Amino acid sequence: MDILCEIEKILKNMNITTLFQPIISLSDCRILGYEALSRGPIDSPLYLPSDLFSAAKKYNKTWELELACRVTAIKNSKTLSPDKFLFINVDPEIIKSQNFQTSFSKEYLAKYNISPKNIIFEITERTAISDYKAFSKILKNYTSQGYKIALDDTGSGYSGLQTISETKPHYIKLDIELIHNIDRNNFKKLLVKSFVDFSKAAKLKLIAEGIETEGELKVLIDLGVYAGQGFFISKPNHDFCEIPESVKKIIITYNKLKKDYFNFRKYKIGTIAENYSSFDRKVSCSDLKNYFNKTSFTGACIVENSSPVGLVMKHTLDSVLATQYGVAIFSKRPVELVMDKNALVVDYNTSINSAAKMAMQRDTDKIYDYVIVTKNNTYYGIVTIKNLLEFTVTIEKKLC
Repeated sequence: MDILCEIEKILKNMNITTLFQPIISLSDCRILGYEALSRGPIDSPLYLPSDLFSAAKKYNKTWELELACRVTAIKNSKTLSPDKFLFINVDPEIIKSQNFQTSFSKEYLAKYNISPKNIIFEITERTAISDYKAFSKILKNYTSQGYKIALDDTGSGYSGLQTISETKPHYIKLDIELIHNIDRNNFKKLLVKSFVDFSKAAKLKLIAEGIETEGELKVLIDLGVYAGQGFFISKPNHDFCEIPESVKKIIITYNKLKKDYFNFRKYKIGTIAENYSSFDRKVSCSDLKNYFNKTSFTGACIVENSSPVGLVMKHTLDSVLATQYGVAIFSKRPVELVMDKNALVVDYNTSINSAAKMAMQRDTDKIYDYVIVTKNNTYYGIVTIKNLLEFTVTIEKKLC
């Protein structure tokens, strides 16, 4: 088939297939809008967008094709709910044209009952932006009329910090390559997390494109990405479709897990501390030994004026007294001689998560030592590693 004849026939008849892919909030499953995706006629060799746009570029028909795609997308969007956005892809070179301005006049949109406030221009990266100053002026003209701007394919091609800085978009769309297998790639997680932090600070909305697996979706929710789209959520459709209930359930579940985990991290170590007896630093080793023999406790906080100054674990005291002259030397002497002066001491309000990390980072011979808890700089209680692990396991079971 003659490709030139095919592209000319498509353009003459405005025979464009428009599909709509939902873009949803990753926090509550709400559909924010739809991206209009253009294809050739279903029975055409130029059905695929890559083939269609390549042919248009080859035969210098890019402008005509862009116009046909926009006109068709708008015509097919007359049933779009007024609370939903329509994302339309626009080449940076095309948006400069006077013809483009005409095709997006308020009068033209009103014909199909669409407001400029419902339109989001996705600035695509088919061509580089050569003059940011002039381009920014053009964008400002549109945003002043109510249109919004999304920067597409961020993280690939020409997209970079300068493009974001100069265009000042309302939305940033992360490229599919950043999202692909993000659940298996820590470097990608760090990159996306940096975009999340930036978008929040700059008050921009971050959208992840190309979500294809549940694992990718979970990571994006955990990282706090605002919105997403992709085959896992919903494939492009001829209508403004809803997303499947199964996907909604997954999103709701992961958000609940995230919230529960966040709450878990806010649990205070003081809430699980036990008020074991404390001993003055001048108490004798033999008195502390008797205390251990009469109770099931395996450690004791040593204090001075109610403030912790050390920790003595039963096994440490037993080891000291078990030496050849241990009893003779240490029995009547103060425990301050054998106590650990660098024991782990944390405030009541320290999160259990943080306290657990500190406990696990200790030297191997101290890993099971008690954690001393203070409140208002005075001794409050003890948390054993057993209790710490039991609490953590209990919470994790709830999260699962």
